[in-house]
Amino acid sequence: HSFISTSILPREKQSSGIYIHGSVGVGKSMLMDLFHSICTNGLSTEEQHKETNHDNNNTNNNNNIYKKYHPINLQCKRYHFHEFMIQIHQRIHAYKSLHPKSDPIPSISAQIAQEARILCFDEMQITDIADAMIIKRILTLLLDLGVVVVTT
Repeated sequence: HSFISTSILPREKQSSGIYIHGSVGVGKSMLMDLFHSICTNGLSTEEQHKETNHDNNNTNNNNNIYKKYHPINLQCKRYHFHEFMIQIHQRIHAYKSLHPKSDPIPSISAQIAQEARILCFDEMQITDIADAMIIKRILTLLLDLGVVVVTT
């Protein structure tokens, strides 16, 4: 990169999601589950540590391998997509029973954004037009609120 491209031109928009796709059985869900696990539990790696023995001014190259835990504290939730949509319909119903003339989608989206900064959806598939209209609005608001979406 040149000076101009790094200091004058605007930075590209930060990624707001990942869509993992591929054939059946190639490991899409496993990859997303690994991502979710790292986001919620952290990452454990094996690292090699060399010890030196200074007693006889000789170097003793004992290579010890130990696990190092790298904590990551991210608000990350994983859902099977259809379970998520059932919860959305339940939230809409609960909201509409309290506020019959109000639009529930902005409030529900704000609640979800407070609950998680990263949402992982497994097997996202929309076959119902009403669900498509609802999820379009919710995802648009969530992305505007800075929530990252990972889906298979």
